[in-house]
Amino acid sequence: MASYTVSRSVVIDAQPEQVFPYIERFPEWVKWSPFEGSDPELQRVYRGAPEGDGAIYEWSGNAKAGAGMMTITDVTSCQVHVDTEFFRPFKNKTRHVFAVTPSGGAATTVTWEMHGEHTGLVGLVSRVLMPIEKFMGPEFEKGLEALKRVVEGDAAVE
Repeated sequence: MASYTVSRSVVIDAQPEQVFPYIERFPEWVKWSPFEGSDPELQRVYRGAPEGDGAIYEWSGNAKAGAGMMTITDVTSCQVHVDTEFFRPFKNKTRHVFAVTPSGGAATTVTWEMHGEHTGLVGLVSRVLMPIEKFMGPEFEKGLEALKRVVEGDAAVE
C-alpha cells in the first residue's frame, strides 16, 4: 500500500479562537465544507460530544455524497484531528488534520491535510487515472475559501 497526503492552506483575517468553532463543531461544516452541497437531501446525524474530542458526524446521501462517518479524535491548542470512514460508494479511511496557527496581527493560517492509504481497486484507479491530489486539492481550496468567507463575515459582525 502506498500512502498519500493532500494539503492546502488559507490565511483568514480573524484570530484562531474565532476560527476553531467552525472546525470543531460539525454542524458548522454545513456553512463551508465543499462536500455539503453534493446532495440537497443529505441526511445528517450528529452524536457524541457537541464539539471537540468525541464529536461524531454521520451522513448518508445520493451516489455522489455516499455515506460515512467522521469523528473528532483530538483537539489541541492549534490542531483538530478528524478520522473519516467512508461506507459507500466505496470503503476507505482517512485522517484529516486542521492546523490553526496565528499568522501575525489578526490573521490565522488554516492548513487542511488529509492522510490515507491507497487500497484495493479504488487505490489503483486513484494512483493511475485520477491522483488524489488532483481530485481533492481543488475541493480543499474551495472549502478553505468558504471557511475564510464565513469566519471573516461573522468576525466583522462581532
